[in-house]
Amino acid sequence: VDNGDKNYTVYSAEGLSNLLRYEADYITDENTVITLDGEGDFDMRGADWTPIAEFRGTFDGNGQTISNFKIASEGSGGFITLNSGLVENLTLANVEFETNSVMDGADSNPNGLLVAKNEGTVSKCVVDGGAISISFTGNLGALVGHNTGVVADSKVTGNVDISTGGNMGANPRTGGLIGYNSGTIERSSVGRGVSIYINGGSGANVGGLVGWNQNGKLTGCHAAASITTNEKAILAGGLIGVTASSSAVEITACYSTGSITLVGTGHSTIGGLIGKGADEWNPAAIYISGCYTTTVITGFPQNV
Repeated sequence: VDNGDKNYTVYSAEGLSNLLRYEADYITDENTVITLDGEGDFDMRGADWTPIAEFRGTFDGNGQTISNFKIASEGSGGFITLNSGLVENLTLANVEFETNSVMDGADSNPNGLLVAKNEGTVSKCVVDGGAISISFTGNLGALVGHNTGVVADSKVTGNVDISTGGNMGANPRTGGLIGYNSGTIERSSVGRGVSIYINGGSGANVGGLVGWNQNGKLTGCHAAASITTNEKAILAGGLIGVTASSSAVEITACYSTGSITLVGTGHSTIGGLIGKGADEWNPAAIYISGCYTTTVITGFPQNV
C-alpha cells in the first residue's frame, strides 16, 4: 500500500517483490520508508530473490520474518547488496545463497545473507537458519559481508552453514556475523548452530564473529560458531580472525565459546579469542577489556 510521501506498507512476500519491481526509482531515495505489516505472510516458498541493489531509506521489518527463499546473484549480493540507510526489526529465515562468480580482490566481493555491504545501520536483525557459500575471494558473513557502518543488537542463530571453496585466491575474510568490519558492532552474536567451513584460499582469515576487523569497535558481542578447515592454512580466532589497526581499536565485554578444528598443518596464527592482533605496517594500540574465551581448539597449528 502506498501511503504517500514514499511511505509504503507491505502485507506479503508478493507485495514486497511487486513494490521493488514497480517502484524501483524510489528505493534509492533516502526518504523512502518500507514497513512490513504484522499480519502479513512473508513465506516466499522457495522463490528466487533478486537483491535490492542499493537502499538508502528505512526498511522496518516490524518484527516480521521473510523466509524460505534463494538469493539469485552471480556476483556480490545479499537480500540488499548495498545499504546506506536503516534496516531494522527484520528476520530472514532459511535463506540460501551460492555464487560462483570470479572477481579480483576481496573488497570487490562482499556477500551476506542480509546485506552484502553495509554503510548505514543494521539494528535488531536476525538470520535464523540457512546457508551461504562462495568459491572466490571475498568478504563473507552470514549477516553482513563488509561493514563500514553500525551493526547493533543483531544475531545469527539456528543452523547456518557458511562455506568457502574452489579458486579462492588470497586472503578471503569470513565471519559468522561479518566478514570484514571497519565500523561498529554492538551487542550482537553468533549461535552454536553456526558452522564455518574453509576449503580454499591462502592465508584465509576467519572468525566466529568477524573474519577481519580493521579499526572496528566491538562491544558486548559473543560468538559460539564452529570453524573447520580442510588442509588449507588459516588465521583463525573464536571471536575475530585478525584485528588490525592504524588507529586505536577497542574490544570490550566480548567472549567466544565455540570451536576451531584444524586439518593439516601450516596454520600460522590461531587464538581462542583473536587469531592475530597486529598491523606491522601501521601499528596502533588494541585495547581488550572484560573479554574471555572458552573456545576449544583441536588439530595441528604451528603457533597457538
